[in-house]
Amino acid sequence: MSVMVDVAEARLLALYEAALDIVPPLSRTIFLMHRVDDLGYAEIANRLTIDVATVEACMCEAMLLICAHVDGDPVEPRPSRVIGIADARLRDRHRRLCRRWTRQRRRQLRNLRWLCPGSIFAIIDRLAVQPGDYDRWLYRKRPRAPTE
Repeated sequence: MSVMVDVAEARLLALYEAALDIVPPLSRTIFLMHRVDDLGYAEIANRLTIDVATVEACMCEAMLLICAHVDGDPVEPRPSRVIGIADARLRDRHRRLCRRWTRQRRRQLRNLRWLCPGSIFAIIDRLAVQPGDYDRWLYRKRPRAPTE
């Protein structure tokens, strides 16, 4: 009996994970912050510097897409003006961060080049951490889970 339950739970979990993959990045991040990290709408809005109405719209979009996917109904994300504006602002902030990081990185590399031999410089260059793509950057704005 327990093997059947485990298989059913594994299938249901896989179905929900697949459903979460079709949710746009901003809505997915807000959904995870609310459901997994147990944050309220106001705190999510404060952390992402967006309006509470945007958080509500993203939660509605995420729930709609997840429920439709689990039920087997084909549904596409609907364009929302509120979500589009917030997403555009966050993407712009990410672009500015990447540009600033690139300028700082070039300045640091110019200063390091004359200090380090070629092989060490190449290692340092590979180890540098950059902001990453938008999805990962947005996800990093989530709080860390408390360790027990």
